[in-house]
Amino acid sequence: MRSQPNTFNISKRKMRKAYRYGFTPEEYVIYDLDNNPHTDYLSEFDRMMFRDQIKNERIIVDNKIVCYSILRNFVDVNTIYAYKLHGDVQCTMLEKSVEQNSLVDLLMKLGKLVYKKISLGGGKGFKLLEYTGDGFFINRTPCSQSDVENLFCSTDNYLVEEYCQQSEFENKLFPYSVNTIRVITVIHKNKTIEPILSMQRMGVDAEKCVDNACAGGLYAEIDVETGVLSAARSHAKEHIAHSYSNHPVTMTQIAGSIIPNWSSIVNQVVELHSKLRFTGLQFIAWDIALTDEGIKIIEANASCSMDFAQTFSGQKNGKIGAWMKEWRYIK
Repeated sequence: MRSQPNTFNISKRKMRKAYRYGFTPEEYVIYDLDNNPHTDYLSEFDRMMFRDQIKNERIIVDNKIVCYSILRNFVDVNTIYAYKLHGDVQCTMLEKSVEQNSLVDLLMKLGKLVYKKISLGGGKGFKLLEYTGDGFFINRTPCSQSDVENLFCSTDNYLVEEYCQQSEFENKLFPYSVNTIRVITVIHKNKTIEPILSMQRMGVDAEKCVDNACAGGLYAEIDVETGVLSAARSHAKEHIAHSYSNHPVTMTQIAGSIIPNWSSIVNQVVELHSKLRFTGLQFIAWDIALTDEGIKIIEANASCSMDFAQTFSGQKNGKIGAWMKEWRYIK
């Protein structure tokens, strides 16, 4: 954990304090541990210990291809058209086998594709590929067809999936990224399933094309009961303490907005978690895209960083902390 970058350039004394209690230097700043008691917050050490205890179960969702293959039997998921692993020249499309060059043909047919690195998260390695009458684009920057071909041929460990057309509500928030909702559901010892935390994520940079907090995106709390959004926050160094009632680029109101059909969304993910009991996963962090036709699952995660949620308040003594103590993942 000591290899974590000192993004905010905190002093060595504060770094030692952060490490002593299991936090990264970035968490030290985000949670304002100069002024807030560290005992209120779940640390990176807590997350790592949790992940270690569920290492057998999380294999199912940590592998994006396996996760997709399971979820598509139960819910509408973002289609993975192809993936490439370990330098194989042949990409294996889950629907049929294709050559790498024909991925360019697929792009020309569909107009948009998403390229992701299989082993990376946080929006790292994400590329939006587009083809229009004006030519090819990578992350909205003009490029040549050979640039796209080289991306498919020269890189490894990637997947290519459909571009999700988000709902009008999400498009108003920010139209240049797919703005996803994170909902965490857990199974209690009494076998009941509960949604215990939800967040709305939003992009801010048209060229990055992602909504991830670590890429500078915004995030707002969603009241699990009502679907009402709070004001948004950011991890960006210069905006760490700032609160956004309106989106800084689109000026769309965030605070007080209500996610359409919220109760239905929550009921669907709870039912989906119930169908996945056979996996042994007691904790699932769902990444959900809203479309005009309903929800679409982008990813499922067996654990997740708590930093974006704990920007608003510590979770160690909240519902997530209580659930982790219930199963003795933490003391």
